[in-house]
Formats: sequence, structure tokens, C-alpha cells
Amino acid sequence: MNNTARVRILIAEPFELTRRGIHQVLSSSPDFEVIADIRDVRDAPAHCQRDHPDVSVIGVTSKEERAERHAALNTIADIVAADEWARIVVITDVTSLDDLVEPVRAGARAVVGRHAAEEMLRTAITTVSEGHCFLGDCLTQLLFDYLSGRGVVGDKAAAQIGAGTPSASALTVRENEVMAELVHGYRTSEIADHLGVTPATVKTHVRQICRKLNVRGRTAAILKTLNLQTA
Repeated sequence: MNNTARVRILIAEPFELTRRGIHQVLSSSPDFEVIADIRDVRDAPAHCQRDHPDVSVIGVTSKEERAERHAALNTIADIVAADEWARIVVITDVTSLDDLVEPVRAGARAVVGRHAAEEMLRTAITTVSEGHCFLGDCLTQLLFDYLSGRGVVGDKAAAQIGAGTPSASALTVRENEVMAELVHGYRTSEIADHLGVTPATVKTHVRQICRKLNVRGRTAAILKTLNLQTA
């Protein structure tokens, strides 16, 4: 992040206390500038067209609040339809893979759990602003559980998993560990430190993962594993 160009952020979050907390956390960072702070998520597309934020942070309610959740997901889709380069970070409750599937398919570039640490949100915004994707810390366990067959998948994720997708079981234990690190948002050097291997070894594992899943790039490998790609 350079010192002259701060990331301009739109916050759209229905819960006032959460919205205030996000605003405070982001405003305290010299890397970010909050340019809009709104309660009604449905107003976000108009603000995006007018203010052109670098990143939009959008709150998506839990499944129990179906109407509000549906409206938020439609709002994300509307923003992306109007601007294919829109960069959206979703904040939501994450209890199953459905909580990842729905925002990503709507067009979000990152998903962060509502109970995530402040640094996780800052990392997600920075990563997305640089043109990458980010799946938050709380999703690492979900991915491990899915790969091992123990996780809570959810109805929509279950409908997406399986047909025509290379089996995650084709990956070795170490490759699954590398993929989980990628989901966490870590870079090659960090993964190498965590796993006690060299950066070159990590790159080899990533190439093998991409080859086995028949994709190009790290993000595509993660999404293909969860069968989220529309292509």
C-alpha cells in the first residue's frame, strides 16, 4: 500500500453497532478512507455509481432473516452488473459453506465472518483492493471439514458440489494444507514458514493443485474445489 493513495471505502451494513464499529476500525487506519456509511444495503448501488469506491463493505444478514439476506445478495449482484470491476467485501455469519457460496456467486471478492478480528477485515479490504480474492479465517476450518467429509455443507453448496468437478481427494494431504493456507490469504513466503518448507516447494504444490483441478491460478483452484465457478 503506498502512502499517497488510500483505499476509498463504502460501508453498507444494516446493524448500527456493527456499522459504527467497522467505520471506527477503518477510519483509524491511514491506508483507508471511508467515503460513505449507509444503513440500507439496497441504497449501495446508487452510492457506488455516484462515489465510485475502491472497495464496498456490505453486510449480509443470516439465513434466519431471509428477506434481508436476499435483498443484500441481489444488491451485490446489481453492483457487479453495473461495474464488473467492482470490489466487494461481504461481512456475514459463517456457519456452513452456503454462507460462502451465496456471496461469492453474487459477485463478492471476499467474505469475512462477523466475529473476525479487526486485522482480518483490514487484510481482506487490502487484498481485494489489489485485485485479489480473500476468504476469511473462519472459512479455513470449513474447507478442512468439507475436504474430510465432516463439514456442514448447506443445501446450495451441496447442489454445487460434485458433478463434473475433480475430486478434492485427488489432492495429497500436503496439497490440502497448502490450499487451506491459500484460503486463509497467506502469501507464498508465509505458507512456507507455516509449513516448514521452502517457497519453491510451496510453488510446486500450487502448480500441482492447479494441474489436478485443471485451473489457472490460486483463486481459481480454491473456487474449483468448492465448485463455485460458473464457467
